[in-house]
Amino acid sequence: MIKYFFSIITLIAFYSCSTSFNNGFTNGNSEKLNQRNISQLNGTYEIFASGKYNENGRFTAVSTNKKKYSFYNKIENKLPNMKVKDLGDIGNILKNPPIDSIPSLTSNYEAFEVKIKPDGYLTFNFLKNDQIATSLTYKGNIKDGFIYLPKEKNCTKIYSSKNCVISQRRIGLAEDGSIILQESNKVDASSQTTSVLLSLFEGNGENAYKYKKIN
Repeated sequence: MIKYFFSIITLIAFYSCSTSFNNGFTNGNSEKLNQRNISQLNGTYEIFASGKYNENGRFTAVSTNKKKYSFYNKIENKLPNMKVKDLGDIGNILKNPPIDSIPSLTSNYEAFEVKIKPDGYLTFNFLKNDQIATSLTYKGNIKDGFIYLPKEKNCTKIYSSKNCVISQRRIGLAEDGSIILQESNKVDASSQTTSVLLSLFEGNGENAYKYKKIN
């Protein structure tokens, strides 16, 4: 009885803190995940997105010579340690935006593989020369046909004040077997200037990307 009680409390806590996602991005583009078909996510995928969806579910492909939206950058979800003391520092960052926001011809990794464990954990192995270079593991929860990853809060100091990005990701299965990564970010910044700056790194709002399965 006590175990049952704590299970209910945990479930309520999870749902109360879950980020609300706009289903318009993936409506008609994804298969609903459940315990029976979740293993379909296991496999190897291209490290860069093949394209992204808009809020109406329309897919826009990314050409092969303009590689964008590295899965590692999106799933790692870590803010850079930005040292901003004056407007000059902000100007330098604006002139040299983060590599994942512009066409990039290089990546630390060549592909990534997904492994779903029976206990609900997801492991993302990032490959270089067909070897695992690094791994990230998260506890996932199935909800609304997606696997929800834990909500995260990442902060950095700008002008000596603490500014944060509150974000959550969910993983979906596309109809063609690709993996969908949908992110929801909310910038909590001390000013409009720092809000714009953080948005360059994390994005303020929602985005949904598709990564092609290669094995």
